[in-house]
Amino acid sequence: MSMFSFLPIFILIFILMLVFVPAFSPIIKWKRIGFFSKLNTKWMSGVYCLLLLISFTIFYLLPSDIYSYSDEEFGSLSPNDVEYDTNAIYDALYKGKIEQTEGVNTNETWEFFYSGDQLSINMNEDPTSMLIIAERSDELKGKIEATHYTSKAFIQGLDFSDELHPPYVKLEGETLIIQEPAPLELDYYKLQKEFVITQFDSNKKDHRYIMETSIGVNVLYLKIPKDLEIIGNILYVVE
Repeated sequence: MSMFSFLPIFILIFILMLVFVPAFSPIIKWKRIGFFSKLNTKWMSGVYCLLLLISFTIFYLLPSDIYSYSDEEFGSLSPNDVEYDTNAIYDALYKGKIEQTEGVNTNETWEFFYSGDQLSINMNEDPTSMLIIAERSDELKGKIEATHYTSKAFIQGLDFSDELHPPYVKLEGETLIIQEPAPLELDYYKLQKEFVITQFDSNKKDHRYIMETSIGVNVLYLKIPKDLEIIGNILYVVE
């Protein structure tokens, strides 16, 4: 144990000396201020110091893991693991192997009957927030299949993947319309140590609120007939 571990104890002793010496020393004369007499000052000083001693004792009696603090709170996954899984899922999407990949969620599926030679994509959502990937298939004739894929989504280690809303997808004539989903509202609460505890923590960090968020994969995957021409900002599966 280093000398810095005893620093809170030295600070507490110093505070006690500053409070008790003036309060109980017959040499130092206290002036009466309002209704606070010397006796009242002694009582107030004693009660405050007693509370400090009690909080100091409780802090070191409590299990250390209760007040442990982590910079990355992604549950059993670290931020690096989340980033790796996301990259692996995108790689599988580009290769048309998404159904064989772990860690991806099927959020919603659609099926549209379509016999045209050309299809326009109309997306009012920010194109950087959701990718559209198309796979040409010899097995599909006269219809289009759409699937919304997501991966694990976290806020401070809390998984809210099941709360994600799919986009609104519909076929109107020769246009596939994609609209952003309804806003997702989450109430998130974070507990923070009180000063009574943190003042004795020699290894304390900055406990200000910092939210770690990972949304992960957000992809609309289209399976289209082989000869169908797509007009719009999309990517294609590498054959």
